Amino acid sequence: RACAGCGRGGDSEVCVSNQNSLVPVGDDECAKCMEGQSFWPCDDPDLCWCWDTTRPKKPPAPASGLYVASELDPNIASPCDILTREKFNLLA
Repeated sequence: RACAGCGRGGDSEVCVSNQNSLVPVGDDECAKCMEGQSFWPCDDPDLCWCWDTTRPKKPPAPASGLYVASELDPNIASPCDILTREKFNLLA
């Protein structure tokens, strides 16, 4: 759900629209997510996001739509299996 937990970090958090989204949504519509609304646009985490007004307003980037490699092949090694701490320390 969009903006789940928004406002728990203090009064400076508000739920606003994601300008990077391909679906136009207004801040007033996203504000309803903080009031417990569970349907559109609050049911889509790409449409609204929790903004801490004490920080610069940098919305999240839109989802790429690309699959994670492990979703395509569950046998594929994870990045942490490839670059272990020991290998990292050798390179560092």
